[in-house]
Amino acid sequence: MTVRKPRPTEVLEGHIGYLLAKLGALSSSRMDAELAPYGINRMQFGLLKILAAVGPGSQQALSGDLGMPPSRMVALVDDLEDQGFVARERSSSDRRVNEIRLTREGRAVLDRVNKVAVRWQDELLADLSSSEQKQLVELLRRVTARHLGSGTVQDHP
Repeated sequence: MTVRKPRPTEVLEGHIGYLLAKLGALSSSRMDAELAPYGINRMQFGLLKILAAVGPGSQQALSGDLGMPPSRMVALVDDLEDQGFVARERSSSDRRVNEIRLTREGRAVLDRVNKVAVRWQDELLADLSSSEQKQLVELLRRVTARHLGSGTVQDHP
């Protein structure tokens, strides 16, 4: 009787960290590839979605929401501003604060790329039923919220 040797990565597939990292890398690279023809990446897409959902926000607050260093947020906003997708404006309540708002062009590109994102998500989760997809999202939110200490996780990219 021959003993079957496991595939090289099979021994890791029982570890949630491995599976999440593998799926995250796949999802990130595929999402960037899907968005590239529109001139944006997944972080820019995420920022556009946030601005569309909640309205203008300060660079500092948005940086914190996305969990990125302020210097990286500046570069992200610079790129989107250069393309005409967002605009910086001084806050009416605090002149030291730059608020970022979505432009008409930004809303138009977001409408187009959101369809791409939904198609990719549908493809990614095609083997799950609708209720399983909802359950997966809820479970991942719970785990993420506990370990990020926020108590809740919003719809971010």
